[in-house]
Amino acid sequence: MRSFVGVLLTTFISHYSMLFIDEPEAFLHPPQARLLGKMLAKNLPSQRQLFLATHSEDFLKGLLDANVSNLRIVRIQRSGSINTVSVLDSQDIKSIWNDSLLRHSNVLNGLFHTNVVICESDSDCRLYSAILSSLYDNTNEIIPDILFIHCGGKHRIPVVIKSLKKLNVPMKVVSDFDILNDSNPLQNIYSELGGDWQDIEKDWRIVKNSIDQKRPELQTTELKKEIEEIFESTKEQIFPLEKIRQIQKSLKKASAWAYAKEVGKPFIPNGDATQAFDRLQIKLKSIGLLVLEVGELEGFVKSIGNHGPKWVSEVLAKDLKNDSELEVARQFVQQFTA
Repeated sequence: MRSFVGVLLTTFISHYSMLFIDEPEAFLHPPQARLLGKMLAKNLPSQRQLFLATHSEDFLKGLLDANVSNLRIVRIQRSGSINTVSVLDSQDIKSIWNDSLLRHSNVLNGLFHTNVVICESDSDCRLYSAILSSLYDNTNEIIPDILFIHCGGKHRIPVVIKSLKKLNVPMKVVSDFDILNDSNPLQNIYSELGGDWQDIEKDWRIVKNSIDQKRPELQTTELKKEIEEIFESTKEQIFPLEKIRQIQKSLKKASAWAYAKEVGKPFIPNGDATQAFDRLQIKLKSIGLLVLEVGELEGFVKSIGNHGPKWVSEVLAKDLKNDSELEVARQFVQQFTA
């Protein structure tokens, strides 16, 4: 409490027009740090300016909670004897803070790390983080300083990239195979990472059209018949989870891209389309966009039948460092440190 009140009193009643405070969150619990940040930003006398040095995401979120227009976030990176300064202005801050999913994620924590990997979901982050840690088990090497961030789906990825890029945070992006299904958000992601869309548009269209033209495993009448048979075979009053999964599997077979997401690169026809995909992958990787050739996260371990968090929980029970089925996943994660 002495630290909390001391910072407030010095800020609000001192006679200085400019104050420099190093680690104002020192000695505070996370909720107190957030409250302190909000009070400093919201109640600061108009004739006074603050320069605050912090490594606390909670304190930073408190500053943002105040929703003031005169806030700037400055990230300083030191390389040898040179300091590189980057600034995030109020407009960029609002683009993150007004998005509820991004606001309640750990995006801002990326400011305090050497590298960031942006994923679509929390399940992706959990698996990749665990595998990365396993690679350094029983070694004398230090685990690379990488923060895994999820942003609630691929369409929010460009917003995160734009904000972190302005602060020169080194990053990579991981996305499921179906990112290739549409130019939006692929084009935005590629451009925000520094790529020129015209460099890959031709190869992307070859890949997309080759998958669009593939005949789904089921026509509409066949799909309708298969789903009706599932309902007719169900006698329970509460529709069983197993039957729901059967319907979901049928729907995937009726959509070329849904099936492509499940299968990945092998779904692409041989010949020109596969060659175009290989060229596309080289260019995407060169700017830090990693597209899963196994289709989706669950494609790394086919022996486990669940999906999402349940699938991840079962995979994490395996020997992540030595299990042969996870070799492709380990090779993929190694790209994060390249």
